[in-house]
Amino acid sequence: MAIGVPPASTGEPHIGFAGFLLYHHSSNPWSHERVNSLRPDIWKRSGKLVLMRLILWALPLAVGTAAAARPAPDLWGGRLTEFRLANGLPIAVLERHTSPIVAFHVHIAAGVADEPEGKAGISRLIERSFWNGTETLGSRGAAEEKALLDRAEKLMRSQSPAAGSDPTQERLRVQRNRDEAKLELAKAAGLGIPGFVAQALGAQGASDLRYFLGSASASFYLTIPSESAEVLFRLWGEWLHRPSWRNFYIERSSLRSEASRQELVVPLPALRQLFAALFPDHRFRNLGSPMDQFENVLASDAADFFRAYYRPGNLAIAIVGDVTAEQAKSWANKHLASIPAREAPVSPAPPASPPQSKSLQRISVAANLPPQVWMAWKRTRPDLPGEATRMVMRAMVGGPSGWLSRQAAAESGLRTVRLESSPSDTDGDDILLLMALSDPSIPLDEVETRTVKLAARLSEWTVSADDISAARKNLRAGLLLRLEDPYSCADLIARSLRDHGSAGALSALLSDIETVTAESVKAAVAQTLLRQPDAIVRTGPRQARVAPPAGEGSK
Repeated sequence: MAIGVPPASTGEPHIGFAGFLLYHHSSNPWSHERVNSLRPDIWKRSGKLVLMRLILWALPLAVGTAAAARPAPDLWGGRLTEFRLANGLPIAVLERHTSPIVAFHVHIAAGVADEPEGKAGISRLIERSFWNGTETLGSRGAAEEKALLDRAEKLMRSQSPAAGSDPTQERLRVQRNRDEAKLELAKAAGLGIPGFVAQALGAQGASDLRYFLGSASASFYLTIPSESAEVLFRLWGEWLHRPSWRNFYIERSSLRSEASRQELVVPLPALRQLFAALFPDHRFRNLGSPMDQFENVLASDAADFFRAYYRPGNLAIAIVGDVTAEQAKSWANKHLASIPAREAPVSPAPPASPPQSKSLQRISVAANLPPQVWMAWKRTRPDLPGEATRMVMRAMVGGPSGWLSRQAAAESGLRTVRLESSPSDTDGDDILLLMALSDPSIPLDEVETRTVKLAARLSEWTVSADDISAARKNLRAGLLLRLEDPYSCADLIARSLRDHGSAGALSALLSDIETVTAESVKAAVAQTLLRQPDAIVRTGPRQARVAPPAGEGSK
């Protein structure tokens, strides 16, 4: 994981891998005509719905692995308290009483990479289901609705033809089950309140509702008036206890349509092949799976995934704002403490794969997109420099005003060149990508040649003490600005709490940034960008010949 840097305002399409994940998996709770004139009876308050600002590039901050002692109060701007419920759920409360609002963030250590083989889309469908409420919240007849949904799901699960049966009879049976399931689902739909959660939170004055889904994590966060803060504890307690899968198949159809449109603007086949090639025995191997797998996902599949990963020991909650630790403890014990502490799922063993070749892997995919070349380096924790060094290197080399961008604009003729990391898991595995985009008029072979030459010229890059000092100051200032904002601060604390056990790791990261030297940055460049990449990905217009240079193999 890494701190994200917004792309420069050049008007050019952004090609970042992590940016793709955010675009593809960020939700808007008020999309798809979810909001209607209904008002929830459970919370009778007036309020104004505030449209969500869609995140296109807000990457989370990763913190160092060693949690330091809790930082001084002046770093946080208030009293920071961390506690853990008996079921294992960690919670952090940062008290800031300057304004009557609370930022609330839930971090889930599970994402797209954890989805079972052949079931791509489960995580996104769970996120969609969240906005529709729970078994008891958002229903006009909870018991009747649940019975209808259970019957429909039983019919949906029996649609696979039975082996050894008459094919004609089986097709008729499957069609009858499908038709009966549709009738049950239609009856259940009349009892549910679509978009109930968005309506209820909007009526409480909540704003900036976001549900982010990434490769190895998911996050829910918003701001809400402090007098309504307990509502969030109740909502999450109800959802973790009794999730509902109302409108699941409607959401599945809607998501399939959205995914089909997304494949027109993002080179998904290239992503699939890249991760399959570099992570054959890792949970990342299925990232970028075909979107048609949505049709294979049933509500019962989502329920199984939810029970496995949406459990207290796999979550973390951070609250920042006008609330006391004592209030938060009381609400947490009232609404969240009774959630059972389930065991972590046992990940299935990946399919056996042949030994990986150490030679460069080439991936070529034709697409109606501007010519793009990605140089990819797979990295595992033993190969990685410290997080602070990696952050400084990315900023100085691959940021919007970094060395690559300046050289590309001045000499290489490439339109956009960036350096990015794919979101990593807690084991530290990730991919470092040098991504170049060019004008359609330049042949793809030439784009690759220019990109490779540009990367090689990093051996000539000189780093002065002033450059390092400026980069450290800018990174530190950016982190401190995020800590000042309640919304961003809750995000950072929740991730640090879940991944590293304490918000104190943020203080350690700030200290580590000050120790980064020119020598450590140059060493980090040598360990990655100056060695042979593990893969080169080429994608461009369908009418262009996408072929490797002579003497190279092609994947």
